[in-house]
Amino acid sequence: MLADDADGLVAVFRTEVDDATPDASSGQYGTLWKDDEIYRYLTEACDRLARDTEGLYEVSSIGFHAGDVTVLWPLHLLKIRYARLVSCNQPLDVANTNSQRVAFRDYGYVVPLAMFNSTGRPQELVRDYDANAIRFVPTPNADDTLELQSYVTISEAIKEGDPLPFSDAVDQRLLLEFMKSKAYRKQDAETQDLQRAKDAEALYKDGALERKLELQRNRRAAGTVRMEGW
Repeated sequence: MLADDADGLVAVFRTEVDDATPDASSGQYGTLWKDDEIYRYLTEACDRLARDTEGLYEVSSIGFHAGDVTVLWPLHLLKIRYARLVSCNQPLDVANTNSQRVAFRDYGYVVPLAMFNSTGRPQELVRDYDANAIRFVPTPNADDTLELQSYVTISEAIKEGDPLPFSDAVDQRLLLEFMKSKAYRKQDAETQDLQRAKDAEALYKDGALERKLELQRNRRAAGTVRMEGW
């Protein structure tokens, strides 16, 4: 890793952009970027890297009651990898509204069936019908707990002294490049350098794509190779 925490990465950033380090006597006087600006760049970088690489995930539990049509979708969740009902260890499919079984009425009007008129043990979760909520299909007829393993982003701004959500050096290097792409766009005679901003952005984009592919390869189970005899 390049840094143990947010303060450490901010220090690396200042070194690489040749900016003065604040000290007790002068504070932030003479620095090209203030601490609040750099932590804002770091916050945005962590959010973007999480989204672009799907590099952060967590397991969360959400309790619900019989008759609950939906549960709240935590805003920092990006995509569900795996879902199950805890009481019976039953996996749930994550579906879209347009994948639901439908009935056709006159003039081609389409009505999803199980989403609205069925109850029982949930079999599916529908993410794209309700705003900021997950819909059970069918509607649960008993209390239970929903466990989700999901890709996530950060849930609050990165502040001084905070741990970094990314610990690998390759991820922290991408954070720094994204921060530079923002910092060099600051509209100030001493800081604005659009060519450096573009170069840093290109390094970030290429690196983030490569990192996503690397993570996907690491997560993918090895397949079986079948060799035929001669």
